[in-house]
Amino acid sequence: MCVFDTSCSVRGCTGLFCGWSQVSLHFVTSTHTHTHTHTHTTNTPASEKNNVFFNSREVYPQLRCNASYVRALLPLLKSQGVGGVQNKIQLIDARGKVQFDGSEVRAARGGRIPHSVNVPYKVLINDTAGGYLPLAEMRERLHRRNVSVPSLTTGDTVLYCNGGVASTAVLFALFLLGAPLCTMANYDGSWGEWGNQSDDNGFPVEL
Repeated sequence: MCVFDTSCSVRGCTGLFCGWSQVSLHFVTSTHTHTHTHTHTTNTPASEKNNVFFNSREVYPQLRCNASYVRALLPLLKSQGVGGVQNKIQLIDARGKVQFDGSEVRAARGGRIPHSVNVPYKVLINDTAGGYLPLAEMRERLHRRNVSVPSLTTGDTVLYCNGGVASTAVLFALFLLGAPLCTMANYDGSWGEWGNQSDDNGFPVEL
């Protein structure tokens, strides 16, 4: 399966989760086309692999979560503290730094979900050639931001951005680095939902 995308998000990466054995991603910039090929095997039946109506909500429901799921993680995040690559639970904000620190506001409220770690998706992208950075460099950049690659022995890693799109780029990078899909979830509503709530108790904000 070949996917062409003019952005650095992974809207086109759904095919990898459909069960195709090989996906070739072509990230197109104004001057370059960067190709990344990844081989992945799943137990998806052949009949589902060819189904153009593939529904990721049904095949991989754990990849998506809602606000209630995120709220349930907040006490656990608070108890373990923020920072340090040994964190068992991670909440990753894939927006830019100015939105993360609240100086740029794109919702009714500015700031971030408490105990989030900022990993703007662009820090994992090759600015010159397009596409992802080499795996070793991505791992190092995540390490510098106190983010570890989830494993079956760690807790959940939840990701969000403004609308649940840019965060998938970070999720897919973690997957390329070896994180099992069952350890990660993308918060669909993201800041577009959380930041527009007036209930500071149910939807707390950190600056």
